[in-house]
Amino acid sequence: MINDLQCSDDGTSYSCLVGDVFNYTSTSPSFLTVKVQPSVPTLSNVQTDVQENSNIKATCTAGVGYFRVGEIVWKAYQKKRSVNFATSVVK
Repeated sequence: MINDLQCSDDGTSYSCLVGDVFNYTSTSPSFLTVKVQPSVPTLSNVQTDVQENSNIKATCTAGVGYFRVGEIVWKAYQKKRSVNFATSVVK
């Protein structure tokens, strides 16, 4: 059993060796792939009482998985309908 796997274990090869002091036989190596799910996003710094035509700043923080294969996408809804809006994304 391999315990407490970490992202840094990705790509590690494992082989089984059997033998005595003079001769060893091994299996062909198996390479480990570590998969990490994205984390649940958290929203902070949200201003809820703003003036018309003003700008707001909100921060969304989330882990997007190992190797950064995921992405954070902003969506806005008004009266349950998706609306377009301008954003700037800082990674």
